[in-house]
Amino acid sequence: LKRRVTQYGFMRKYLLSVMKEKKKQHIAIWGVGNDFPPLHSNIRYAGILPRILVDNDTKKQGCITGGIMVLSPENICDDDLVIVSSRKYYKEIKGFLEAMGKLEKIDFLAQDDLMADLFRKCISVIGGITRQTF
Repeated sequence: LKRRVTQYGFMRKYLLSVMKEKKKQHIAIWGVGNDFPPLHSNIRYAGILPRILVDNDTKKQGCITGGIMVLSPENICDDDLVIVSSRKYYKEIKGFLEAMGKLEKIDFLAQDDLMADLFRKCISVIGGITRQTF
């Protein structure tokens, strides 16, 4: 349990630092398909709840997923950091977001980019601890 708390505590600190760096107050997740559950559970365990979930599939809009209603993309606010959960539709979603005036790496991130950056930061911290220990 301690390992889980430490792991998700680090993730919480990381997500909050990304939000601060990008001047965002909230998380929005775009895409509630197959790639959504692991992202949502990681963020939830880190103690951060997304403000909204969005999907451009009208059949998913209005449904409750992970305790949050899925809305249309028009509900994204300027202070939302959008994490795109879908790998399969990333390019299409990126086009929608750019058409809304959003900038990649500033207003929105791919789930894979976020997790890769988090992993690099973890390795960096672990490496620093290891070097200090020996």
